[in-house]
Amino acid sequence: KVRLMDIKVLQEKFCEYKELMNWFYIQGILRTDNLVGSYAEYLLSDKLNLELCDNSSKDVDAIEIVDNREIRYQIKYRRLNGREDGLNVEFGSVSISTENPTFDYLLVLVFSPTFEVDYAYKIPYESINMYSVKKSNGKRAIILNKKRIKQFEDNDDKIEDIKKKYLSWFDYITIAPTK
Repeated sequence: KVRLMDIKVLQEKFCEYKELMNWFYIQGILRTDNLVGSYAEYLLSDKLNLELCDNSSKDVDAIEIVDNREIRYQIKYRRLNGREDGLNVEFGSVSISTENPTFDYLLVLVFSPTFEVDYAYKIPYESINMYSVKKSNGKRAIILNKKRIKQFEDNDDKIEDIKKKYLSWFDYITIAPTK
């Protein structure tokens, strides 16, 4: 039960949280109220030179123009809370259509509880069926666990470990100066 004195402390903490969220917004990192998602999108777009789409874009979070062709990316992310057993993390539903793919690559990013990048993969659209499970709603979900990560690293040369490839960029991100 929260005592009256504890409520004052809680109110102060909420004010600190509001100031922190405002700082992330001013820096251009926060685009929605979802700090983890906004940070994942910011980090990946900044270092992979992707252009973020409007938040209302369905199934496409970022694009890249290569040889006058638009490459579409969907971004899935999770922040571990430190209580996971064996890293069995589900990355939500991914719409799969063999006739009309809505994106070209899935970017999967796993943060540690302290927001360090644990895993980051670039998965081609055509590989998603192999590494996902079918949900009751007909969509597919990517599930990462230690066995699946080992499969990525050992067996699939189409899946790119972007943490290994761009390790230094996870340590040094560019934040625009505040006005």
